[in-house]
Amino acid sequence: MESIGDRIKSFRNELGLTQNEFCIMTGINQGRLSDMEGNKTKPSFGALEAIKKAYPDISLDWLISGNDMKNDNIQNRITIKENPISLTIDESNLLNFYRKTTDNGKILIQETVTEIWAENKRCKSKLSSSPTDEISVDE
Repeated sequence: MESIGDRIKSFRNELGLTQNEFCIMTGINQGRLSDMEGNKTKPSFGALEAIKKAYPDISLDWLISGNDMKNDNIQNRITIKENPISLTIDESNLLNFYRKTTDNGKILIQETVTEIWAENKRCKSKLSSSPTDEISVDE
């Protein structure tokens, strides 16, 4: 039978995170996480709360008991099996901050990113459409 530590480890592995990266995202001490995943200790309420806060779609019922579905909000999740995505720690942190943001904050972030992307696209377009001047060097 799969233990709570096994489910935490399985979940972390599905995210493609090392223990260190998972600890950064959740704020859980790495030694404590190692003990939980190795079934030496059970997670405290605070550890479970930290995991749920960092990953709101995880079902605590599944995490604690193994019953129910792993994700509370599975219909809004994208699972990529054929081509897994690897995130840098910075990308993962940005995603985590986004997940913790209010709905209004998320709208503002989306609008800002769209503006930055459009400006970047305009700059690239200007660079590719401007004639290149050949520079000759006199010997």
